[in-house]
Amino acid sequence: MQRLRHWLPALLLLAAHLAGAAEWPDRPIKWVVPFPPGGATDTMSRMAAEPLGRRLGVPVVIDNRPGAASNIGTEAVVRAAPDGYTLMLGSIANTINQTLYTKLSYDFTKDLVAVSPLYEQTNVLVVSADSPVGSLRDLVANAKANPGKLNFGSSGSGTTMHLTTELFNKAAGVDTVHIPFKGSPTQELLAGRLDFVFDNILGALPYIRAGKLKALAVTSAERSAVLPDVPTMPELGYPTVRIAVWGGIFMPKGTPQPIVDRISRELSALMQEPAMQERLRGMGAEFKPQTPAEFGRFVSAETAKWGAAVRSSGARVD
Repeated sequence: MQRLRHWLPALLLLAAHLAGAAEWPDRPIKWVVPFPPGGATDTMSRMAAEPLGRRLGVPVVIDNRPGAASNIGTEAVVRAAPDGYTLMLGSIANTINQTLYTKLSYDFTKDLVAVSPLYEQTNVLVVSADSPVGSLRDLVANAKANPGKLNFGSSGSGTTMHLTTELFNKAAGVDTVHIPFKGSPTQELLAGRLDFVFDNILGALPYIRAGKLKALAVTSAERSAVLPDVPTMPELGYPTVRIAVWGGIFMPKGTPQPIVDRISRELSALMQEPAMQERLRGMGAEFKPQTPAEFGRFVSAETAKWGAAVRSSGARVD
């Protein structure tokens, strides 16, 4: 009897969680996007939020919380009640930030629950249409002949644009100069003030199709469906420059497992609908289903991989 009294509070808490999960959802769900409206993460989130809400029977409302390279919105979700009514679009940026920022108030892999992937895209190596460089081999040869003279742009120190290029520099044995920008460096590349950029395919694709940029390689393991003639970095002899730019759904630690599993199932079914698959392909993206446990292991591996890349690059934010 004494042992029963000892465990009674925990059993009552568990019962309350299960009861809440059984009634869930009975009000709108907030989907936090830790970036401004209009970017890839926001576009993907809005594409999925409304149909997810229809599946759940309640509205799923987008809440943009930009700032500090996604840290402001992420921290808000970490501190939210784990009641199933707050989720967020986490991304590769979070796995980089875990090491890049030295004073984070949370641990991305411990303070949030990985629920489901949402999309995966590739970076694409591009040069301006006027560039004499016509292939990756040309670019490497040019960089080796002119050490420290070629420059590349990124949307900031420690971003995937920056770190992908650092991995490329190391793999190719070249020395190029990093020029960070607060936003996209695409306009600088179009103007001829940058030599090359590893851009996100969603941002670069309109310029590639318009003939304003030349695509030399993609960083995915397989060729992109929207750029089938562009070889992959592994194909061209650079297997370590294999980068997937991804986003997925996370919820506060302590969210009842039945709710996590329900969100995971509904998203997986939604993202595999033919119409959704077609929309993803049009944006150079794809969906690869994973259970919450599988996605959690993927996120942990990504955090370790990008932690090593950040330390190697010397980038840090105090």
